[in-house]
Amino acid sequence: MFQAEDDKLFVTSSFLALKRGIEDGRIDCDKISFSVIFQAAESGMTTERKNHYTGTIAGNEIRFIMQDDRGNPPVFFKAMKDDPSA
Repeated sequence: MFQAEDDKLFVTSSFLALKRGIEDGRIDCDKISFSVIFQAAESGMTTERKNHYTGTIAGNEIRFIMQDDRGNPPVFFKAMKDDPSA
């Protein structure tokens, strides 16, 4: 669930079924952006990773682009409200 307070954004995002808090959450008109920092196990070591999300709000959905800090191709997805009247 997203909650806006002025131009700041507060939410707990879920990626790979794990809840993670967000950093640098912002809303500007119909644009939304935030980052998620998490720990990843790679080759027996734990490293800190960061994913960046940008999105456009359109009606009851947000069209997102997720870019990781490793230079992989961006991931495009939509988030939709379960109940548009809520």
